[in-house]
Amino acid sequence: MQNVYIMTPDDYALALDAVGLEGPQRHRGAARLFGVDESTSRRWESGARSVDPAACNLLLLCIGLGLDWTQATRRIEKAILRGRLRSARRGAPRRAVRDTSGSARPERRFAAH
Repeated sequence: MQNVYIMTPDDYALALDAVGLEGPQRHRGAARLFGVDESTSRRWESGARSVDPAACNLLLLCIGLGLDWTQATRRIEKAILRGRLRSARRGAPRRAVRDTSGSARPERRFAAH
């Protein structure tokens, strides 16, 4: 069984403060960090909606690693870009090959590291 931490609206507000999301751009930054609409972040803080567990985990991870929201966002974007570059290096799209059992399966290509 997984332990899931449920953030209260007050916990969410404190966590946003802890990662440097303050002031008038608070929910715009949160929206960028979590990939949600600004209104979603406002609803989480007001208690109109419960905070998404993935957003809770990301906030707790940032706090634990000592990252502010801009550092976390940059790292996420860098990881996404790295993944796109790896996909582009693999070349042509997968094509089906037959194994000895006669069933079609995609050919696997692995990026050299």
